[in-house]
Amino acid sequence: LAVKPVAQKLSWFINPSDEWKRHTLFGKKDSLISHTNYGPAMAVFRYASPWNDSISNDSVLNKGSFTVTNSFQGYRNAQRWDNAVLYYGNLHAPVSIVIKDKDDMLIKADSLYPVSGIQSFLLSDSLMNTFSVCLSGYDSPDVYAISLESSNGVIFDNLPLRGNAGTVFSKISPSYLKSWFRRLNTRLILFQFGVNIVQKDREDFSYYENWVYHQLTLLKRLNPDMAIVVIGISDMSTKKGTKYVSYDCIEKIRDAQKNAAMRADVVFWDMYEAMGGENSMPNWVWADPPLAKKDFTHFNLEGARIISNMLYNAIMLEYHNYRKEKKQPGEENE
Repeated sequence: LAVKPVAQKLSWFINPSDEWKRHTLFGKKDSLISHTNYGPAMAVFRYASPWNDSISNDSVLNKGSFTVTNSFQGYRNAQRWDNAVLYYGNLHAPVSIVIKDKDDMLIKADSLYPVSGIQSFLLSDSLMNTFSVCLSGYDSPDVYAISLESSNGVIFDNLPLRGNAGTVFSKISPSYLKSWFRRLNTRLILFQFGVNIVQKDREDFSYYENWVYHQLTLLKRLNPDMAIVVIGISDMSTKKGTKYVSYDCIEKIRDAQKNAAMRADVVFWDMYEAMGGENSMPNWVWADPPLAKKDFTHFNLEGARIISNMLYNAIMLEYHNYRKEKKQPGEENE
């Protein structure tokens, strides 16, 4: 929410009004935002300019709205939810909030009140295929996310940080990030970065190893009971003559990630080797049907499904081996 960073085929579409602006901690620093209390996606969304105590903010009524619609695509389980929750914070003046269904019938009308930390607001506890939310007032909260949550099972959130090398976590307020881990009961992070630092002429990536190590130790310190799996860089091709071959630095980056994970005592999964190692990306691009895009960098949906199944199978294999080792004499086979 509320401004999509890239076009994606998702289970749910969010269509925001034009007033919304996306402010991120990565990329070019946003000078309008003086704090570092950002959301899990390292971003905040606002429909009004950031609050400035030296300027009167009670002269203009600001409004921002968005509609959430089921795309009827993607995974079936992702199209069902029990609670739609709005996460927000940094609000200086009361804001009204109105939720309506697809027929423009009122579901709920309420207010959000001034707050400095993370707050949540229940938009609906009844599944709808379409609903709209309108916020209005003399300020805008920092909106962090809409979460369509189930009441049981595992909730998985994909947080793409486009163009980032995975070194952004140390930029957010540590106390705020710790609060997010506690509020969301975060039990596992799949840490996947790397293609954004690929360079043709660099030989030494020890600097990157240290960057990743610093991020991993920070995350562990803020949430010691959370598991972390570092997913190594995938193969990535460049054209030499008439052939597509792996960048010379791919294995150096993979090794830097692996070394950082081992130093931080977290799990490392070698996606580069899993997909076939050196010069494997062309095999995924030219597969029938194709499993990767013709930028020779990114998987397509089918390729992503296959590589994610590889990761799942690797995790479950280690889990079953762990259970077998821990099984006490006399226990029945499972």
